[in-house]
Amino acid sequence: IIPAILAYSVMVISLSTLAVPNVTTNGGIVSRLLTSFAWGGMWGLGVYGTYDMTNLAVIKSYPVVTAIIDLLWGVVLGAIGAFTGSFVI
Repeated sequence: IIPAILAYSVMVISLSTLAVPNVTTNGGIVSRLLTSFAWGGMWGLGVYGTYDMTNLAVIKSYPVVTAIIDLLWGVVLGAIGAFTGSFVI
């Protein structure tokens, strides 16, 4: 359980330091959503992309469809995290 705690802690810290500070907070809700999607989505693409591309390289039977869906989920989750974080930080 310690490795999982460390991994998710690094994810929260990296999202908070790399994506959230770049989210526009003074241009209205649409501007905040768009910049959250751009910065948080890019963060999610990088994090989930590393996982999925490693699985595709290492696991012979890892489905490409699963990797694509997971990448999209990472983009959405990163955007949600950046958007939510922009109200907190």
